[in-house]
Amino acid sequence: MKMRKSVKDGFYNQWKYDMNHLYFARVECPRDDIFEWNKAMYKEMHIILHDMQKRHYYPILIIVHKDQPNEYCHFHMLLDYIDPNS
Repeated sequence: MKMRKSVKDGFYNQWKYDMNHLYFARVECPRDDIFEWNKAMYKEMHIILHDMQKRHYYPILIIVHKDQPNEYCHFHMLLDYIDPNS
């Protein structure tokens, strides 16, 4: 757990001063009965990503894990907001 936090913090700290339009999000599966990644969850992830891109948020890094058995499926994303008017 310490190593995972260190990697996440190191990566985020590297970018936070360079870019002021980065966002970190935890995205949870809308179904709380899915604890394992499967085809349905993979498809759901793509729908969520497509919806975010329509709002001009583009993924830089996506961390998908299933090493937390007490929590249902979720993933983490580092997103870059690209203003369509700039």
